[in-house]
Amino acid sequence: MSVPFVYVNGTLNLILKGKSYQITPDHPSYGLVKKSLATSSEDELLQMCDVQKSMSNFVEKESKGRAVVSGGQVYFDGKPVHNTLSDRVLQFMKEGLPFSHLLKFMENVSENPSYQSQQELFDFLQNKSLPITEDGQFLAYKAVLNNWMDKYSGTISNKIGNVVEVKRGAVDDNRCNECSKGLHCGALDYVYGYGGGTDRIIIVKVNPRDAVSVPKDASFQKLRTCRYEVVGEFSGELKSPLYTAKAEEVTSPTSDSSYDWAWADRNYDDLDKEYDHEEDDYDEDGYDQDGYDEDGYDWDGYDRDGYDEDGFDELGYDRDGNDMEDDDEDDYTGGVKVNDKSVNLGRKPSGQFYHNKRDSYGRFVKR
Repeated sequence: MSVPFVYVNGTLNLILKGKSYQITPDHPSYGLVKKSLATSSEDELLQMCDVQKSMSNFVEKESKGRAVVSGGQVYFDGKPVHNTLSDRVLQFMKEGLPFSHLLKFMENVSENPSYQSQQELFDFLQNKSLPITEDGQFLAYKAVLNNWMDKYSGTISNKIGNVVEVKRGAVDDNRCNECSKGLHCGALDYVYGYGGGTDRIIIVKVNPRDAVSVPKDASFQKLRTCRYEVVGEFSGELKSPLYTAKAEEVTSPTSDSSYDWAWADRNYDDLDKEYDHEEDDYDEDGYDQDGYDEDGYDWDGYDRDGYDEDGFDELGYDRDGNDMEDDDEDDYTGGVKVNDKSVNLGRKPSGQFYHNKRDSYGRFVKR
């Protein structure tokens, strides 16, 4: 274990350079910190706690310099990218997901021959339920007839696995034309409004380089493209930020359900072994890590089975269940005055006697 930490209800509390840092699940660096906890140094973790430094390191390290962060702006091959992508970077950081998939996405965007199409695409991707895939593409929804044919002409099959494609020049690139030529897909709210009755909703994968136009109507929730691949049928909203090329959810490696704490357990086991092999296993008061002295008694004078050196438990019974004899009263009783009232410290509420010899800290000790 590289640094001291406490993990409670999803929140990490770290001690770095003598200062406490709390990393909650909504912290942009949450995934990076959790993912790096087993191997990173204090200095590295301190940088992760700084959002700007963390984002810069995350982008530049994994992109090998092709992407950089300067003044809060992400640049790819020297050109600034849309703020929507910056939000995706922060989301990937928080989830502990690799930047390489975002890098591939940026590459695909840069291959789109139209600068205007590139900019309009980011308007479309502001819809949060449109995740990126591991091959640098993105997923969207589409309504089709129950027989898998398209709703407009009824001639294009949209069965799972099919790739639907038209020439790019046949797609209207004017975003002011709300209903026009091209292959359409959209965000979930748009598709809900377009489909109905017995229609199916399918999941399509679109390469950013094939995006043509995002019409202004429907709050930028509709996209015209020249190509898409049908990868699945709708069974619920796509909520994960990353999916495989076949639209299978990629679970965050830092989620509680998938995170492996075995490294921490191993480190604690190693510490226990070191402790067990020390020549002096007792603290300054003479007690071991379980709270027992070298004779096997705790602070109150009881052994590991709960009996004092005379063989009685705290209720005054021995191991056979016999009551403590009353003729030892002189050895056990002791009185003090509290607020001018005499108080006998030698008796328990049950009337039984117990010894009251204490050390300078007020703790019971053996008689």
